[in-house]
Amino acid sequence: MSTLYLLSDMNPTWLPLKTLLSPDSYMPHGHCYLWQTPLVSLHVISDVLIAIAYFSIPAMLVYFVRQRQGIPFSRVFLLFGAFISLCGLGHLLEVWTLWHPAYWVSGVEQALTALVSCYTALQLVELLPQFLALRSPQELEEMNRALQQEIVDRQRAEQILQGILSGTASTTGANFFPALAQNLAASLNVRHVLVSEVINIQPPHMQLLAAWVDGQLGQLVCYPLAGSACEAVVNTAGARYYPEQVQAMFPQAEGLASLKAESYLGVPLLDGQGQVLGVLSVIHDRPLDNPEVAQTVIALFAARAATELQRLRAEQIIRSAVEELEQRVQERTADLVQANAQLAQEIQERMTVESVLQATLEREQEARAQ
Repeated sequence: MSTLYLLSDMNPTWLPLKTLLSPDSYMPHGHCYLWQTPLVSLHVISDVLIAIAYFSIPAMLVYFVRQRQGIPFSRVFLLFGAFISLCGLGHLLEVWTLWHPAYWVSGVEQALTALVSCYTALQLVELLPQFLALRSPQELEEMNRALQQEIVDRQRAEQILQGILSGTASTTGANFFPALAQNLAASLNVRHVLVSEVINIQPPHMQLLAAWVDGQLGQLVCYPLAGSACEAVVNTAGARYYPEQVQAMFPQAEGLASLKAESYLGVPLLDGQGQVLGVLSVIHDRPLDNPEVAQTVIALFAARAATELQRLRAEQIIRSAVEELEQRVQERTADLVQANAQLAQEIQERMTVESVLQATLEREQEARAQ
């Protein structure tokens, strides 16, 4: 006789529990297996092992959620834990119903499992876009490598900026452009750096303000804008990078051939209204090692070069105005000197005439007196 039957005989309060867990109106599930010991043992062992596995999985899920505070989708972990726990309980009831036909309890447990599983499935449907948006380990590894490369590039850019700043901090005006070209070439490890100014004549030309060519300052020549690599930079007021075969792209630019150019990077010098004042160019005999860093650095110093160029133009305008004013003052002074000389001559002539008249008048008076 089972324990429930013994308890029910000893205490009437156990009768509802006995009726629920071990009713007499149904046949135990073991009769379906003809109470064959191997078959019953197979089902018992399988259900018990499955139940143990089902109970261990939610325990690990709960432990994982408690250890990782703030983990996303923690609610889904808990729902999975509840669902798997109910599945494990269902397998234990399968073992129980072999001897005790508690099919109502088993049915209620399955219905509860169905509700929890359906609710979990609905939650998964809602969260599926977020799951799909999660990065895979390969993507995270690639992002990590990209971030590390970005950190390296940023450190490299900071070193370049520091080197250029230390070389150009004490220079201003016309001396700034050769210093900038030299320090840019050294910091970016390129052969040629050119600083050009747009000359608004017809047709437009570019006048070199500084040229660092193969480790030394080059001649400040003037060359046509049309057909040069700088033309697209000036026309679009934006940076241009040609990583290779730049000579073939601009066959009219004879200077590129003399420089043995393979790559070209140009950044415009812009004023406050976005008008192009000139171009800061980097020319090399092979593709640049890190064009993104180079463009960032050049863009920063292009703004400084544009400021210096505007200051030079302003100083030239002021100098021209002062020279014109001095010329006008000199001309006015010369006019005043000439006018004073004429006035002095007129005064002298008037004094001579007056003295002659006075002498004549005196002679007439003397003649009358006699």
